Amino acid sequence: MKYADFLPVLLKKNLVQILAPPRVPNPLPPWYRPDQNCVFHQGAPGHDTEQCYPLKEKVQKLIENNIWSFEDPDIKVLLQQQYLTSHSVAADKPIINVVQSSGYQPQFQQCQQQPQQQAQRTPIDPIPMSYADLFPKLLERNLVYTKAPLPVPAKLTSRPDLFCAFHQGAPGHDIEHCFALQKKVQKLIRKNLIPFEEFGFEYAS
Repeated sequence: MKYADFLPVLLKKNLVQILAPPRVPNPLPPWYRPDQNCVFHQGAPGHDTEQCYPLKEKVQKLIENNIWSFEDPDIKVLLQQQYLTSHSVAADKPIINVVQSSGYQPQFQQCQQQPQQQAQRTPIDPIPMSYADLFPKLLERNLVYTKAPLPVPAKLTSRPDLFCAFHQGAPGHDIEHCFALQKKVQKLIRKNLIPFEEFGFEYAS
């Protein structure tokens, strides 16, 4: 399985810690890939998570020292989820050669004709620490998981020079301006699930 898939499991068990982004080498070596990003290095460009040598080295040491293995129950659950997902593709195939009546209207056309309602954004209160510092702590406590990278919009309104660790290093924004993470954190705060005091900060509610 991919390193990007089981990295959240290692983070949750506090077996690894996300590393600071490495310095951008100057001049750029041949192996440097500015179009790839590494979640283990907070979404830094240069390589992807699958080609991250520090992460591979850490995983190898965990296995050699019998601290962790792929027999981990969480890994087995993850593999089962991947298996079910891969075998559910057939259910998503469209039905073709269907005789359409004169009153038939495709669903996507119906949606297009309906006026779109502007979704209200959840108000975001400030927190006493950066999201980059908070994010690893939430992963360790199993309060959040990384999300799949967002699709690239047809009209680019994002920042291709910024990368988000919450979205597995995807470009477009950084973690400090990730609305999906901010919204998740707000919900956790309202449920009193984030112990800012344990992190050395006080949250003014």
